[in-house]
Order: sequence, then structure tokens, then C-alpha cells
Amino acid sequence: MKLLVRGVFNRITHLFESPYRKVGIGFVREKILKHTRNNKIKTISVCGLRILYKDDLSFIHSLEEIFFSDIYKSNYDKNKRVKIIDCGTNIGMSILYFKLNNPLAEIEAFEPDKKNYELLNSNMRNWNFNNINISDSAIWINDAEIEFMNTGDLGGKINDSKTKGENISLIKCTRLKRILEEPVDILKMDIEGAEYEVIKDCQENLKNVSNLFLEYHGKFSDNHKLIEIFQIIESAGFKFYIKEAANLYPTPFFRKATTHPYEVQLNIFAFRD
Repeated sequence: MKLLVRGVFNRITHLFESPYRKVGIGFVREKILKHTRNNKIKTISVCGLRILYKDDLSFIHSLEEIFFSDIYKSNYDKNKRVKIIDCGTNIGMSILYFKLNNPLAEIEAFEPDKKNYELLNSNMRNWNFNNINISDSAIWINDAEIEFMNTGDLGGKINDSKTKGENISLIKCTRLKRILEEPVDILKMDIEGAEYEVIKDCQENLKNVSNLFLEYHGKFSDNHKLIEIFQIIESAGFKFYIKEAANLYPTPFFRKATTHPYEVQLNIFAFRD
């Protein structure tokens, strides 16, 4: 009987301590959110602000990573006018987090996926934040054009495999190196496999960045690129900390085949003393 009572008590406690409550999502809405799988545009309130989203799994992942785990949390004072470059902002969840924690932040954000950018644009109009500039260009090593694979989720990327199809489009690029000619407080990079080329291109301007978040996507055969990224970060004067972005191989010595396009996904946090 004691175990039964304890079990009931724990479940009731969980209802009130759920991280979804912390962002204003009630029990019923949480259940609907977790069990809905369709390709329709939906609306939900996060921290009192209305947000439009379409891909259910991507939204839940972003909510858990950004708001529940606070991966972009910094020690900047709320009254400081921090400069943030957000590369791969998706539908704007990271922008929402940054502005709630640093209302005076100046944010330059990039989202090249057409489907995501439409939602991002709508969310920006709903929130009506100041000092935000969004662009539908891809962060890259030049200011030309490049083929992009639009997926409408977190996986949109530069079409390096030259895949053909209706979701492939030619889009404009923005060279990150040029943007980093001025001081930046936080540089966030989640650009689905393009991070090696971009970091390598702008390494001499990383001296202007105070804090760097980089989500690395790679294959085992590309480990030399990961090593070079760490060398570039260290040479720029950063200390760094590494966390697993996706647990693709729970037992690395006993690996099963995966259909995921990447074999290594890491969150790299680089910062200065």
C-alpha cells in the first residue's frame, strides 16, 4: 500500500513540476503536443507569447533543448545590449529565448529553409520584438548563391550531395566572416554540416566573438574536420566544453546501422576567461 501511495504521490508531483508548466503549457496541451503528428500549422503559447510551428518533433526538441535545458543561458545582465548572431534560427525559438532573457539584445538571425522562414517571419510579427533582423540566406563562405534542401524541420541544409527534387532551391548566401568583423557577444551556429567550412573560413575573425555555440554534424570519416575545428577554436583563444547533441550510438563499441545522415552530433560551447 505504501508503494501505491508513493507512486500516486510521485505522479501528482510530476504534474506540477513538469517543465512544460514553467513555460505556460498546461497538462492537456502538453499531452496533445506530445501525441500530435501532422503537417499542419499549429499555434501554442510559450512564456505567454504565441508561436506558430508545423513540425511537431522539431518543436518539442527545440522546446526541451532551448527552454528546459537552457543550453543558451549566459551570465549577461538583462540590461546589457548584447550582440547575438543566430545562424540557423529555424522558426525562432532561440530568438524567443534570447529576448526573454536579454530584452535589449540585438539579434541578426539567418534561416534559409523556405518553410521554416515563413513561420519565422510570422512569429516575428506576432512577437514584435525590437532590434531583430532576420534573413532567409544561408550562412556560408561567400556572398554568392548555393543549392539548399528545404525540409521544414531541423534538417534543412546546403545540398552538398547534389540531390534533385522539388524541395531543392537556389538561395543567396551570407559570408559569416564579413559579419564577424565587429564584436559579437554570442555566436550561435546550427547549420547542419556546413560548420567546418564556415569556421575554417572565418577563423581569423573569431577573435571578435566572446561566446560561441556550435552544433557539429559529421561522419566518422570526417573526424579530422572535428579535430581541426577544435584546433581553430583553441587558436582563437577559447576554452571549450562538449556535450552530446544526439545519442545516436548508446553503445559505441557495438554500433547498429542508422539511417541518420550524421554519425557524430556534438554541442560545442566555446568561451573566454
